[in-house]
Amino acid sequence: METIIFYRLTQIFRAIPHPEQRGQFKATTQEYSYRLLGGAKENTEILAYHWHPHDPGVKFPHLHLKDSPRIHFPTSRVCLEDFVWLLIRDFQIKPRLKDEEWKEILARNKRAFEKMATWKVQNP
Repeated sequence: METIIFYRLTQIFRAIPHPEQRGQFKATTQEYSYRLLGGAKENTEILAYHWHPHDPGVKFPHLHLKDSPRIHFPTSRVCLEDFVWLLIRDFQIKPRLKDEEWKEILARNKRAFEKMATWKVQNP
């Protein structure tokens, strides 16, 4: 049976006044959930990166793995661009764009994200 891969992305953010550019706004992440699901059914979670600091319990960024779903493995902050790289590199998700196009888009967006991040991403 062929393995089917799904991903579910949730990112909650709010817009705040830009700290350095009057009249401009900055998006600030409130929480995220990047989930990779697979197998014969869509609901079999392979891995998930979470950060939900406003919920009771685990407030730090963490990883859940299929074989240990109740364990919260601590991680650095995970940006959406790194999760997309993981999908392409390690799970053979095929982008619709040419390699040079999607790589440039992800790199440009990650640079912009890192420049404005109030707490830093540790690059993989």
